Amino acid sequence: MYPFQAESIAYAVCQHYGLDTSDYSFAYVAKWSSGRELAELKASLKTIRDTAAGLIADIDKNFAELTKDKEQTQAREAQAEEPTPEETQPEQDTPQEEKAATEEPAKTEAQAEQPEDTFPTPDPNAEPIVTILWSEHSRFHDGETMSLSEANALIGSLDEATVSEDGYYKTKFRIDFVMDGQPDNYIGRQDLGDGDGTLIDHIESYHAYYENNEQWDNHVLKYGGTEALEADKAQREMLLHEFVPYLKLHNNLSKMEQAATKALEENSGMTVTETAYHTAMKEYVSKCRAMVNSGDYSLPPVPQLKDFDTELAAYKEHVKEEIAQEAAAAGMTVEEYAANGYEPYTAELPDPSITVSDMQEYGYSWDGMLPLKEETALHLYDKEDMQIFLLHEDGSESIPDSTEDIKAHAEKGGIFGVHKEDWNALTEYRAMKKELAGSEATKEMLQEYGAAEQTENTFTIYQLKDDVPVDFHFRPLEEVQRKGLAVDPANYEKVYTAPLTPDMGLERIFEKFNIDRPEDFKGHSLSVSDVVVLHQNGQDTAHYTDSIGFVDISKDFLLENPLKAAELSTEQNANMIDGVINNTPAADGLEANAGEQISLEQYAETLKQDEAAEPDTARITAAAKSRYDSMVALFSMDDKIYIGKSENYDNKGRYDNKDNSLLYVTDCQAAFTFLSSEGCTYPQDEALNRGIYTKEDYEEFSRITDFLSQAGFTPEKEFFFADKPFSLQADTPEQRAPETKTIYYTINESAARRANDMNSFSDYKPGSATAEYRQMVDKAVEIGEHQKKRVDPMYHEKIDSLVDTYARKLAENMNSSFSIEARVPSILIAGGSNFPVRKKEKQNAARDRNMEDWNEIQGLLDKIRSTGMGGISADDPQAIQKLEAKLEKLQSAQDTMKAVNAYYRKHKTLDGCPCLSAERIEAMKADMSSQWHIEDKPYPSWALSNNNAEIRRVKGRIAELTKKQETAYAGWEFDGGTVEANREDNRLQIYFEEKPDEKTRETLKENGFRWSPKAGAWQRQLNDNAIYAADRIKCIQPLSGKSPVEIQKEARTAAKTEKKPSIRAQLAQDKEALKNAPKKAAEKTKKQDLERS
Repeated sequence: MYPFQAESIAYAVCQHYGLDTSDYSFAYVAKWSSGRELAELKASLKTIRDTAAGLIADIDKNFAELTKDKEQTQAREAQAEEPTPEETQPEQDTPQEEKAATEEPAKTEAQAEQPEDTFPTPDPNAEPIVTILWSEHSRFHDGETMSLSEANALIGSLDEATVSEDGYYKTKFRIDFVMDGQPDNYIGRQDLGDGDGTLIDHIESYHAYYENNEQWDNHVLKYGGTEALEADKAQREMLLHEFVPYLKLHNNLSKMEQAATKALEENSGMTVTETAYHTAMKEYVSKCRAMVNSGDYSLPPVPQLKDFDTELAAYKEHVKEEIAQEAAAAGMTVEEYAANGYEPYTAELPDPSITVSDMQEYGYSWDGMLPLKEETALHLYDKEDMQIFLLHEDGSESIPDSTEDIKAHAEKGGIFGVHKEDWNALTEYRAMKKELAGSEATKEMLQEYGAAEQTENTFTIYQLKDDVPVDFHFRPLEEVQRKGLAVDPANYEKVYTAPLTPDMGLERIFEKFNIDRPEDFKGHSLSVSDVVVLHQNGQDTAHYTDSIGFVDISKDFLLENPLKAAELSTEQNANMIDGVINNTPAADGLEANAGEQISLEQYAETLKQDEAAEPDTARITAAAKSRYDSMVALFSMDDKIYIGKSENYDNKGRYDNKDNSLLYVTDCQAAFTFLSSEGCTYPQDEALNRGIYTKEDYEEFSRITDFLSQAGFTPEKEFFFADKPFSLQADTPEQRAPETKTIYYTINESAARRANDMNSFSDYKPGSATAEYRQMVDKAVEIGEHQKKRVDPMYHEKIDSLVDTYARKLAENMNSSFSIEARVPSILIAGGSNFPVRKKEKQNAARDRNMEDWNEIQGLLDKIRSTGMGGISADDPQAIQKLEAKLEKLQSAQDTMKAVNAYYRKHKTLDGCPCLSAERIEAMKADMSSQWHIEDKPYPSWALSNNNAEIRRVKGRIAELTKKQETAYAGWEFDGGTVEANREDNRLQIYFEEKPDEKTRETLKENGFRWSPKAGAWQRQLNDNAIYAADRIKCIQPLSGKSPVEIQKEARTAAKTEKKPSIRAQLAQDKEALKNAPKKAAEKTKKQDLERS
């Protein structure tokens, strides 16, 4: 028989019984029959008719026999006494017609059920009992009983062992249990070998299958009505969300009991502590079983082994005594000692007249703050430029704007504070300054970072840093230069150094670091854009790895001043590389005799002599190509701006001014950007508003333009500001602050200054740290505003909150970074003698941790960009309306696809289809002609199936949210606060009168509650799971004595307009109504055949 004949027979039989499979069958048959002869098709048609007729006759015959048996069974059952609802619920329900249609007549008598009084009575203090009513498997015998855990494991293993066999073993079972203090039973059937798993897994999967089965719902609705459907839904909800978890909890308790029993029976080498622990575990299981069976699920904590260790308890007491002794020795209380990390204070308190205990009694308890009184606070604020905080009795702090604020706070009896890290950094800074005062830098430092020659020939490989723009990576030198770029050593990092042997030339190095790389080499294979520096006979040469061979770039790449290399190596982790050798002045004529030390005063004096001796050479801080022909803009060491000839500047920080070509322009530092080829990147109005340039700057720019024009300088091209020609706007309003709602947090400028002093000889520019911080915050605000335009307004508040969090955490991170940088000075500042290496290691570790925090903070920007880009949230007040709109689109698409397919079946072409545009018709024709389009219809079957599945999913969500809106929730009062069911925010919120202790906070977190600063409450999404979680938290139990679950039940009962019977009573009534209803055969599935009562 051909496959298309089998499909045709299946279609004919299904059509006879009212099942339509034409969407699939027609396409399949058409594909297989295309190209065959008419005679062959006619012969196949006779085969199809005969076979289909025979199958239909056999099915009708078997169905009639089964119906007759069913009627006889019902007649016998009608004579028996009707059982009560409690004796029959819960059970696995299938329609009565389906039972009769699937039962095997030959086994009816052999599988007769036991009388009710022969089943075991469940023990209220034990786990449920399973009785095997009958089974086709040889392992079981009728009436066999066992515990739930034993039956669950046994059935699971038998199902797994027989899943590969043909067929399955029907096994009917009954579970007797005590739930909510009442005895009850459950009857079902599992077919071993179908892969359902354990007994509990089978019960859960069975009812989950029918919980949202549209075909089953339609059947119940058709033959039982709306009330029967509601009763069916209620029963399955109870079974899935109450009965199955109840069984799982008993099964887990059994595993704990079995483990403890096994350990006690073996008892080989078990300690007294372990014996007590396992005995307590068995008692715990017994106690929990009684609680679960009575309906009390607030189980006590599980016993822990450490609780029974007497030696551990004694050790804890010993540790407490040691801590108390250490605290006393340090002159601190135990609380102060613990708050300081169980270490004595590393430095004296800033104000000996007040202690940490005094501060804690005052009401402020954060251990990162040291207390001050008015006099010390004023001194540190005025003289040391320290960040002082006004401490308040409610545990908060604020920042004073002036000394008047400090005095006013003191008059009210307030105290003050300074960050512990800032104070420690200040004390270390003072000690370092004292140590360095009058000291001399060692010759060792000059030899390490000076021009000491290497005696050994070596080669060094430099590769581009990861943060260098892509225009530099893997680019031939000619391409880099064509783009106006240069090979800057600041963009490179040293990755490998090794001795240079006589046979090791550049080509050999290239071959070795591509084919046979050393194990200690951590860079990538030597590639284009890498630089190899050869040190031979005291001379260095730099070679750029080009697309073919190497190019000598020694003139541009090698550093004349080795202090620049020192800056690159010591400051790169602090993000201080500025391309300027500003860590220490250079004095080429400075020499020291062997064994002598040179003081910084001597060094500075020598520098002055050098400057006086070299009047024709200018020292340049920075330079850039000017917009004027063959000229360069120069930023000198004295912060003045010049312009000079390009050929006179040697790219190494010096300008040869023997021809007096250097022309002074201005002291306005902003003019350097104005004169350079990069130009300015902001429109004039925006630059004024944002504080990038002032009106005075623009007036100076105009003066410079006129001055250079009169001096005869020819501009290479016109000056531009943000792609617009420069012109001074005389009527431009005075500089004003940007109109923004952004909240900036305070940057500790004093800590930033100390960090700068510890790492650079250059003076700190006041306000630069705050300016950098605000620039990053402004960028976050810009991202947030852009995201707001893309998403629903309901997410705007969340975006603002994320931006505020970013601003706050960024300020904390930067302040922490400044504090870390101020702990230990750079070796260039302190010198190599007695350098605090161990402190430097700790500082580097702190830097790494702070950088991890930095990366997490920058991740908030991605979170801002993704806010509101997900699906429709249940928290959205318009969620149902949005889902209904989505459902309407999906249904419209489904109707369109059906109409297009129908049009194509009728006309065999898409031309003229009213449901599609001309462009869409052409696109679909092209798609149908591709080799991937298998079915002969525009929209394949899977497209309709997937869209229909999405329709069902959206309908389910709408029904779920609608039901949730109709569900009543109620709050309650507890000792120390209230619980509110906030329907507007869709949150269950817990309000405490005082801040809960750490243990309570941990308990709340373990149960899914999170602190909301906005709401001022601990909260989680409002649903039944939140109520169950609240039921487990002892500290928020209602004052009424009722549990949160009981309160919700009362609230929902009160919310109903008319009193309805209980679920079980309603189920019993519905079952009675179903028995008296007309019986019709339902559509059967294999899954429905798996469960029968």
